Amino acid sequence: MTNHLKISLTALLLVVLISCSKVKEIENPGNVVAVTLDSLSYNVTAFENSLDSVFQGDVTGKRLDIKSSVDDGIFIISITNWQFQDAPEFDVKTKIYDTNSDGDGVYTECFLYGDTVYCDRAIGSFFKESISYSSVNVPDEPAGFVEVFENDKEARTISGNFNFIVYSAQTGEKKHFFGTFSNVEY
Repeated sequence: MTNHLKISLTALLLVVLISCSKVKEIENPGNVVAVTLDSLSYNVTAFENSLDSVFQGDVTGKRLDIKSSVDDGIFIISITNWQFQDAPEFDVKTKIYDTNSDGDGVYTECFLYGDTVYCDRAIGSFFKESISYSSVNVPDEPAGFVEVFENDKEARTISGNFNFIVYSAQTGEKKHFFGTFSNVEY
C-alpha cells in the first residue's frame, strides 16, 4: 500500500509540474497593466481598450480608454486630446496628463473656443460593488498624472505609467493607484 501511495503522489506531482510549466508558456508579454492599489500589487491584462473620436460642439478630439480588472473591480484610465493640440490622426499625444485638475495642472494644455475652455486630461476610474471612484475633484489631494511615453500608431499599442488617487463621493473613501501599462493594444 505504501508503494502504491508513493507512486500516486509522484504521478500527481508530475502532473502539477507539467501544468505549471504550460501556464508560463502562454503568458502574453504585451497588453499588461501592472497596478498597485493601496500597497497591493496586481499584474493584469487590459481588455476592451478603445480609441474613439469625441465631439463637443464644433471641437473634436480623441479619447483613449484602457480597461482592466483589478481587485474584483473595473479599473479604467481615460486620456483626452483635442484638435488644437495637433495630436496625430487616430492617436493620442505622447506627454504627461494631469488628473484631478480643473485646467490648472502643471502639464494641462487648454484652449478657449467661443465661451468654452477645452483642456486635455487623464481620468482614473474604479468601479467595485456598485461604488464608483474617480480622480476628478478629489478633496485635499494634489493632481496625479498619466504619462504616455510610447505610442506605436502602426501596431496600435501604447505604454506609460500613472500615479493618482481616486475618490468615492458615495463613501468618502480614497484609493491610491500607481503603476505601468506596457504595449497595451487599442
